[in-house]
Amino acid sequence: MKKLTVFGSDNGVLKTDAEDEDNRLALAMACLLEEEEFVRDILALRRKARMMDGRTGIAEQLSAALDYKHAFSRCLPTQETHTRVSRMIGGRTPLSCAVEGGNTEIVRMLLENGEDVNEKDADASACTPLHWAAFNEPLANLELLLQQEVNIEAVNTDGHTPLALAARAYKPAAVDLLLEKHQPNINPRDTYGYTPLLLLANTMPEDPQDVEARQKIMRRLIEAGADMELRQGPKHRPALLVAAASGRCEDVAMLLEYGADVNARGAEGLTALDCAAIEGSVEMVQLLLDHNAKIDTQGFHKLTSLDQAIVVYDISKHSGSTAGTIFRPQIIELLLQRKPDLLLQRSESDLFDKEVTITGMAVRLGTPEMVQVLLRYPGSDVEQGPFRMSLLCWAAFNGRTDMVAMLIQQGVTLQGVDGRYGQNALSWAVFRGHQDVFTQLLQTPGFGWDDVDQLGRSALFHAAVADNGEMFEELRSRGSAVHRPDRFGLTPLFVAVQHGRENLVRKILEHHPLMQEPRDSFGRSLSWWMQSTGNDALRRTVQGYGMQLGEQAVIEESRFRSNLVIYVPLVWTEIIEGFSVVRGAESIGSAISSVSLGRAAAICW
Repeated sequence: MKKLTVFGSDNGVLKTDAEDEDNRLALAMACLLEEEEFVRDILALRRKARMMDGRTGIAEQLSAALDYKHAFSRCLPTQETHTRVSRMIGGRTPLSCAVEGGNTEIVRMLLENGEDVNEKDADASACTPLHWAAFNEPLANLELLLQQEVNIEAVNTDGHTPLALAARAYKPAAVDLLLEKHQPNINPRDTYGYTPLLLLANTMPEDPQDVEARQKIMRRLIEAGADMELRQGPKHRPALLVAAASGRCEDVAMLLEYGADVNARGAEGLTALDCAAIEGSVEMVQLLLDHNAKIDTQGFHKLTSLDQAIVVYDISKHSGSTAGTIFRPQIIELLLQRKPDLLLQRSESDLFDKEVTITGMAVRLGTPEMVQVLLRYPGSDVEQGPFRMSLLCWAAFNGRTDMVAMLIQQGVTLQGVDGRYGQNALSWAVFRGHQDVFTQLLQTPGFGWDDVDQLGRSALFHAAVADNGEMFEELRSRGSAVHRPDRFGLTPLFVAVQHGRENLVRKILEHHPLMQEPRDSFGRSLSWWMQSTGNDALRRTVQGYGMQLGEQAVIEESRFRSNLVIYVPLVWTEIIEGFSVVRGAESIGSAISSVSLGRAAAICW
């Protein structure tokens, strides 16, 4: 501890450092530790030192200063103690420390001795004594400070007023006292834009007593005029949306009781009903519907609340979360009971394929239980997507083995095809390479596994196009017609030759040899296709299985050179976001491609 320093005199009064920062630090420490007698003695000595004037003798002045300094030295006897205390409460005012310590008598003594009731702590918090009183017990300290000329709207570093701090600390009695005595601003915004009500809406304590206190304070703030529609942050959510997004049904009920806008939207376009559907809260969904929440409005990415219940299940599934999963079928039921025609709306969202209904979304992203609920309503079993797929085709296209099983169990027709190409579910499973769905459909009694589409192509043909040897072999071994031509006279053998797939050529001819060279509907031979696609190396392979080939298709060249415009539809082009995009033609199956010598040819892609 440093020694008392004398700097000379001013108008006959001895100047000392008896009121420097160290001495103020010691007083603050004594207040925090509730050393009432010590504080009383210090304040008496300070009063005595302050009362000295030019008529006071030097000896008396020096004696008073030494007594004052000695008292502080007892509190901070060593430099180590001084350093430790400074780290703990450096910059704090004695009055704020006294309020935190909780001794009302010390608070009273400090006020009577002229401590500034509005002085802020010179630390990171920048709190006033009133902030500490609102945050801490006992309430008597708050009452005492409110009797002074106190700034009720003072803000700390976070922009919190004493009211906001009392609310955030779950102190209902302090909130009541502040509102009753001074009627402070009920909607002050802090540094982050939160009002006291929004602060509470965004927090949830763990202590059951604090949970109850939080509810009381929210109710008290609303009754005192807190604006429930004020918003905060980039999501721009009012208290109701915050409560719904947090799954707090009690908060939602209270806010609705006091008239919160049930259809308010945040910046993302979400409503409270959307949030409840996302959370999977049946109770909250029912509550919001009972307060006339709109069901069919499109918000976030043009999704309705019904869409949200399914979309977020898929997100939760991939994130490993199971929150609300078992209740989503019930939520779907509740929403459809209010507005059944939601089933007929086609998706306009950029998150989904166009022309997909809620049933299609559920088949792709949801659970079989969700789809079963939807299927109980008329109009649910409708074609999906731009290709107008039956639900079974749609499930196969999306690789949903569980949905395929459920739909078959529900009795959907096994002969269902898409409305554009006439492909059945098995062909779509082959197209997407979904082995589990492929196997399941093959094992389903009565399924037309060798049926052809509008182009005359079976699942076997599509397996050849997709170069899926395992699926091709399974279908071939079951007896699927390997050499059956499509509408253009093309067979899997032509496909294999076009792509130079020697293994597939060998597999076909080994089990189903041909002696005579086949031709397509335009009269083009297998030899012509080999030469046109640059796969002449396959001639020897084909001849090795006994097929008689023509002479390098030279004669055919002149025959087809003049016929440059040949209509041939397109087949599988590219997959974007899990859906086929067909460009410049009317069907899936083959692509118009310019080959050597400028000829037009149909190549199955």
